[in-house]
Order: sequence, then structure tokens, then C-alpha cells
Amino acid sequence: SPMSRALSAVCLAILMVSSMAAHAVARPSIAVLGLEVVDPSGTPTAQDAQVAKELTEWLRGRAKAGTGTYQLAPGSDKELIDQKLLNNCDTEAPACMSAIGNQLGADVLMYGHFEKQGKAYQVTIKVLDVGRKTAIKSTSDMIPLGEAQGAALQGWAKKIYAKLTGESA
Repeated sequence: SPMSRALSAVCLAILMVSSMAAHAVARPSIAVLGLEVVDPSGTPTAQDAQVAKELTEWLRGRAKAGTGTYQLAPGSDKELIDQKLLNNCDTEAPACMSAIGNQLGADVLMYGHFEKQGKAYQVTIKVLDVGRKTAIKSTSDMIPLGEAQGAALQGWAKKIYAKLTGESA
């Protein structure tokens, strides 16, 4: 009947407004994908993979703290390399990366590479606006091997996360 149709339209409008209001309070969610370890000379070492894993964990920890711009998207602790395979992304084209972000229920996707270069690791990380399919920011840092563990590595994670999100460490 027209009455029930009108009523359901009103209910839908109320639902939309209340969900928008709830969303305004909630911070946008971010998924931090495990950094992909790249080694031009062959297979990355277990040590390189471990450092990349720890750096990823520290970056996720910044989002998990929930004190800044973003909150960590639940269940989004996936690896970049796996997600690219699952989604047939040969490259990291924004359209493909935003599809990954959508699957993970994230508003923003942080992903990147980790490559050993002589006495340092080059860490290149991008942040993508999933809805708009556009890059927000990217950063590239050289982390000396001597700083690739413990508190020093945590310091790098804070610095990189702050640069990418505009949050102070």
C-alpha cells in the first residue's frame, strides 16, 4: 500500500541519517597491509622478511592505538603480496588497490615495499583513499640496518606513520 511504502521510505531516511551521524563520529578505518619484501638479487632473506613484518606490526600498532586520524579496520591484517594475487593485481594500480581496500572494509589502505640496499632498507609506503581510488600520500625512507630492530625500528614506524597520516608521533 502507498502508506506502508511511505513509512518504509521514512524509516530508510532515518536509518541513513543515523548511520551518517554515527560515521561522522567514527574515524575513517585504515588497513595496513604487510610490507612486500623485494630483493632484486633473488629471494629475500628470513631476516629481511622479519624486519618488514616487525615494521608492519609497529605501523598497525599506530593505527590500533586509535588516538589519531584513523582506526584500524578489523580483520584487515593481510599481506600486500597475497592480496595482489587474490585480486589479480599485476601492478598496484589504484583501481585494483582500492578493490582490495573495499574487500577489507577500509576507507584508507596503507601498503608498500621493503628493499635491502647495501647498508640500509629502502621503505616505500603509499596511502590510498579507497573510495576515491586516489593516492593520498607516499613516502620513501632509508632505514640503516643498525636501526632495523627494537625501539629504533619502532621510532621509524612512528615517523613514517606520522608523515603518511599527518599525525604527530
